[in-house]
Amino acid sequence: MMEREQQTHLERPSAGGALARSLLFLLMGAGFVALYYVGLRNYLLFHSLVEIFSIVIAFTIFIIAWNSREHLADSYLYLLGIAYLFIGFLDLMHTLSYKGMQIFTDYDFYANQLWVATRLLESLTLLAAFSLAPRRITLRPYVLEAGYAVVTALILFSIFQWRIFPICFIEGVGQTPFKIWSEFFICAILGLATWLAYRHRQLFSPQVFGYLMISLVCTILSELSFTFYISNYGFSNMVGHYFKIVSFYMIYRAIVQTGIRSPYQLVFKELKAKEAELERQVAIDELTDLFTRRAALALLQKHLSATRRELSPLTICYLDLDGLKQINDTFGHAEGDSLLKAFAGQLIREMRASDYACRMGGDEFLLILSHCTEGEAARLVERIEARVAQVNSSWSKGYALAFSYGLAQWAEGETMAHLLALADTRMYAQKARKKEKTALRTSPVTAAASLAG
Repeated sequence: MMEREQQTHLERPSAGGALARSLLFLLMGAGFVALYYVGLRNYLLFHSLVEIFSIVIAFTIFIIAWNSREHLADSYLYLLGIAYLFIGFLDLMHTLSYKGMQIFTDYDFYANQLWVATRLLESLTLLAAFSLAPRRITLRPYVLEAGYAVVTALILFSIFQWRIFPICFIEGVGQTPFKIWSEFFICAILGLATWLAYRHRQLFSPQVFGYLMISLVCTILSELSFTFYISNYGFSNMVGHYFKIVSFYMIYRAIVQTGIRSPYQLVFKELKAKEAELERQVAIDELTDLFTRRAALALLQKHLSATRRELSPLTICYLDLDGLKQINDTFGHAEGDSLLKAFAGQLIREMRASDYACRMGGDEFLLILSHCTEGEAARLVERIEARVAQVNSSWSKGYALAFSYGLAQWAEGETMAHLLALADTRMYAQKARKKEKTALRTSPVTAAASLAG
């Protein structure tokens, strides 16, 4: 109840929030217009403002991810946080080396080379991050830092020292084929990252997922814009930087603001995922993938309540594998586990969507059959027996798969304990009759397969 209230509180829109969002959009619109006029009068200032904005966002992402590393187990957050530290640094170098800054005057190609290298590093990082999102892989932050530091150093040396990085732009000529094809390659990587993010969208809250999608799409549009310009001060270059602003702002909304102003959206999502996984571990038997005894009793109680209200039929079937102990003793427990899994598979194949197959422990199973009479349940058991017979005819083992069962249909006024006891008694009665028949026609080969466990 408390968790539901917290989630509702987080997601409930308010009048104040709507007003704040409206003011924010107005400020953003005014900012874009102001930037446009700045770009018309002084493109170098426009470029510097846009890049400084993205650099601040990149460094802030690192600070948030680094300081929350003890609390968040998501490996993709580590990766993004550490990567954006180095992406921001390379963007800073790109800004300082831009034509007109008069800082690096010995070479004309630094800025475009740094842009391509940084965007390639960013796209590969996003691809890796969304690949890691559904996995629980422990990443060592210091190892990641060292790895990104080496990659960053190689990029800088290849551009500034060795000058082996391909030329990307020639003044008066335009972009080189390498630059254009690199942008298309980066777009392809970002497209794959977008597909992975969409595929794993259940890992994110709807709001955060929306921010990430907008950021990825704007990053792709930004890269595409940079395939058209002829001048570093051209219009398509300006459009590409606008898309970059939106892209980094959406990353800010998705990670930074969510982590600072709305920390529950990242932490709560992870806690809910862990809670669901724990519930699944408690409810599902690891060996057979059937419901556990604990889950079975809860499900039966729930369906009995519905049956009492609706006065609809409900039947349970208690099943017990014959001879499992002898099979374990003779062939080993691994063979016994294989037998349990094979039997569980046959049960699942005959279950309706409204039925539940459960492993009560050891070699005992329970079927909960809602809206089902005892006669209908008996026909279901016959189909299971037919499937078991097919299994026995298809394998050449030294034993046969067999089971005993007992049916019990709920009657008005009957308790769950009485219903379970009735099915259990009938199952053991059938098992006893099998023992009597076995005793009359005992042979060393058939006895090991037929004696009750």
